[in-house]
Amino acid sequence: MALSTKQKIVDAAGQILVSEGYRSLSMRRVAAACGISVGNLTYHFPTADRLLVAVIQNMLDGYGEQLKRYETLGAPEGQDILDQVIEFIIRDAVTSATSSLMIELWAMAKHDPSKAKYVNMAYEMGSQVIKTLILQVSPATSEAVAQKAAVTMLVFSEGSTALFSRQHNLGYEAEDMIGLASQTIRAMLAPPSVKTGKRVNNSQ
Repeated sequence: MALSTKQKIVDAAGQILVSEGYRSLSMRRVAAACGISVGNLTYHFPTADRLLVAVIQNMLDGYGEQLKRYETLGAPEGQDILDQVIEFIIRDAVTSATSSLMIELWAMAKHDPSKAKYVNMAYEMGSQVIKTLILQVSPATSEAVAQKAAVTMLVFSEGSTALFSRQHNLGYEAEDMIGLASQTIRAMLAPPSVKTGKRVNNSQ
């Protein structure tokens, strides 16, 4: 299926952000990359801010779709699915595409305060996706703790991006981080309530 013009614009904007940096993310530059006029681009995205939101949403949609695949694995223990999710999140964090995009978003938020709210939006939406999955695989966990666990997972993810997405000599690798993240997240969640199936209030 051919991509729509709108999706082509979003993809091109994301690629420019990754390869050339946020300072190159202009409407004119994106239009040129798509082979369309600026007028055609602004028909779909009237402002650069709307385009930026679409780029972030596109990233999170792909992220969410990948996480949802784990819901259909049918593993006998939800924690097994959680381990797979944790491994995916950290491995994805150190890929060239994801790490480059996140580093550019950090730089943009730092140097252009008006854009910081969009980066915050990305984290809020990302934590919600992870929180929802945590509650599905560990239904005895309270929503408050699931939220904390989701944010903790983002800390592991972003730390992995910062440290392991480029060559280093730290004596510690993303593989080590996966195991530590799994232990940490598991320790935060309520144990399965096999007999009653009731949610345990572990929000304290």
